[in-house]
Amino acid sequence: MSGPRKFALVTALIGAVVLPASAQSIPDRSDLGKGRDLALKLCSICHVVWAEQPTPPKLRDPTKSFPTIANEPDTTSASLRAFIASTHRTVSNPSNMPNPSLTNEEMTEIVGYILSLRKSP
Repeated sequence: MSGPRKFALVTALIGAVVLPASAQSIPDRSDLGKGRDLALKLCSICHVVWAEQPTPPKLRDPTKSFPTIANEPDTTSASLRAFIASTHRTVSNPSNMPNPSLTNEEMTEIVGYILSLRKSP
């Protein structure tokens, strides 16, 4: 195992050990705004990122919306980080998500924003 897959596995394992579900805090409001704005710029071509986004996704069959992703029972900070870091388009799998090439700070902002969309039980 090498490269992005190894990074994703390590990230997921660290997240599972270091960040239990109860410790997955949502960033403050200013960081959520940064995460939303970045997601609108990078992700809204395929996802509904925000109910009030200025343009709808361009895909004929849009991928899951961020609120849908946030409310899936297995969605955690670690699972989002692993997915974003490892599910990229390749020649053999051209339908996968393009690599967003996020910095750690950008990843934290987008993951925090997605988790902020989770409905309270």
